[in-house]
Amino acid sequence: MSESLRVYPLELHEKYLSWNEFCRGFHSAIEFVNQLPPPKPKWIPVAERLPKDGEFVLLTICRLDKKYNQNPFISVGYIGWNQRAWWCAHDGDCDTHNVDVLAWMPLPEPYRGE
Repeated sequence: MSESLRVYPLELHEKYLSWNEFCRGFHSAIEFVNQLPPPKPKWIPVAERLPKDGEFVLLTICRLDKKYNQNPFISVGYIGWNQRAWWCAHDGDCDTHNVDVLAWMPLPEPYRGE
């Protein structure tokens, strides 16, 4: 008997139908996820996790000197020397300039024009 004429038990047909339903549901889920907006970047506290050594990131930092306004502000920088020292673009070595790094996030994609 040829393969196309072979009769299969009902259980196999039910499995086949449920597999098709699973695939349709899976593809619907992928389409739904693809239509979601990209996640908003969020600040990662340095106590929670550090970036890779040498990876430039956005930093939320605060000057610890009393002579400066002690409100947090944003800079660009990186951590280096096996995650022991921060470097901030506005000042250089954060430890030398009495700056506390509070949180970081990955840099956004650069502007590329139209």
